[in-house]
Amino acid sequence: MDSNKKDSLHKTNNISADKNVDVQAQLLKELKEFVSKYPDYDTPFVRSDGDIIITLKKSVKKKRKTTQSLAEAVKFMMNETQAFRRK
Repeated sequence: MDSNKKDSLHKTNNISADKNVDVQAQLLKELKEFVSKYPDYDTPFVRSDGDIIITLKKSVKKKRKTTQSLAEAVKFMMNETQAFRRK
């Protein structure tokens, strides 16, 4: 009798797993449609662990890094100028 319960539970889990795959596929399809409206993002994909990843395009990341580096350089120069004026 216990083995029947296990078999029944196992079959239920397979049906549930199939439904989850369908839901995940539908979610990914809808996300792709949504993200396609935003040109700064790459097409979403699913990693092997099930996480859905939406990344910025490399060119956008590079531009942000360049802007951040420039901002840090200006901040450094302004701090040095203030320190020099105090002397």
